[in-house]
This record gives sequence, structure tokens and C-alpha cells, in this order.
Amino acid sequence: MQFLSLLKIPYRTYDFSKFKEVGRGRERRCFVSDRHPRLLFKCASFDECKQSLREYAYYKHLQHRKVPLTHLPHFITAFKTDSVLVTVQQFIKEDKHYEVKSLEDELRLGTLDEDKLQKAFDEFKAYIIKWRIITNDMFNHNFLLKIRKDGERQGEYRLVLIDGLGAISFIPLANYVRFLALKRINRQCLKFVQSVSAASGGKINLKL
Repeated sequence: MQFLSLLKIPYRTYDFSKFKEVGRGRERRCFVSDRHPRLLFKCASFDECKQSLREYAYYKHLQHRKVPLTHLPHFITAFKTDSVLVTVQQFIKEDKHYEVKSLEDELRLGTLDEDKLQKAFDEFKAYIIKWRIITNDMFNHNFLLKIRKDGERQGEYRLVLIDGLGAISFIPLANYVRFLALKRINRQCLKFVQSVSAASGGKINLKL
């Protein structure tokens, strides 16, 4: 199945030697470049590309359903080189309207306002319930925190999930069956609340 999925993805020659590495996980390395400052390149070897293939397929599913990506990075494309599968998405970074911070870092530093984070979590949860968006790893380290810098909403938080998208199961019934989707979403939200409490040393305890 994985081999067949890879066959459908176009081939390109690409040199990442001059790109800057900005993140590394169990399966993937993430790069940016001065030439493409708004793009994030996630690279996975062919032996460890299940996560990337799942993410790619799920973004296609969301595009087909015309789901607005207000709390997710925009997906751009995917391609393979001689040695890696590359998924390309929006690189979320600070701009004139928002600061962008690692949620995990800010929780450990103890800089966050619990009420603002609760509101941001409520909005994120309402978003994934409304659009039945399935996640598989909703821990705090998979989120960025956008903080509004101007306007009437100055200081407001927004959560953006940058990893852990899509169902792990071989037949992802939760993608199509509403009550299964809601059960999974509720489990993942509990996981998020627990991880926030742990990372903050028990100082921030969000309500489901």
C-alpha cells in the first residue's frame, strides 16, 4: 500500500544542502530556505514515510471537503526525490499581525494567560468538531501559538496544529462516520488538556 501511494507522487530533483533545518522528529526533518521563506519542507526517507503519506492523503481529503484551514498550515504540494518523500506546507512565522511561539516552550516558561489559552482551546475544539478534523497526536508540542499584535483582538491567542493530522487506522472510518469522529476528537482533546497541565507543571488546567 505504501509503495503504491509513493508511485502516485511526482518525482523532482531537489538539493536541500543549502536549506536551514528548523525541526526534527522521529520520522522527518523540516527545512526552510531564503528562496522560499513562506514554505516548510518536511522530508522523510522512503522507509519512514507513513506519517507523511497519511498527512498528504488527509490534506487531500480536507481539500475535497473544502475545509477552511484556519487552525492548520496550508498544504502546498508533495513530491519525491531519489531518497526522500517531501511534503510542502505553509511555514507559519511571525508577521505584522501575529507573534508565533512554540506552545510547549511557553508552557514550560510559565508565560501564558490561562483564560486566553482556554478561549483558544475552545475555539480550536469547536473548529475540529464542526469540520470533523481527525488528529492522532494532539500533544502540546505539536502546536504553535499565534498571539495577535494589533487591532481590537490584540493579545488574543490562536492555536495552530502543525503535526499529527489524520487517522492512524488502516481503514479510517472516523473520516466518514460522524459519531466515530466525535469520539476520536474528544479523546484527542483530553490528551491535549492533560499534556498542557503536565508541561505547565500543573499551573494551567484547561476545561474540556
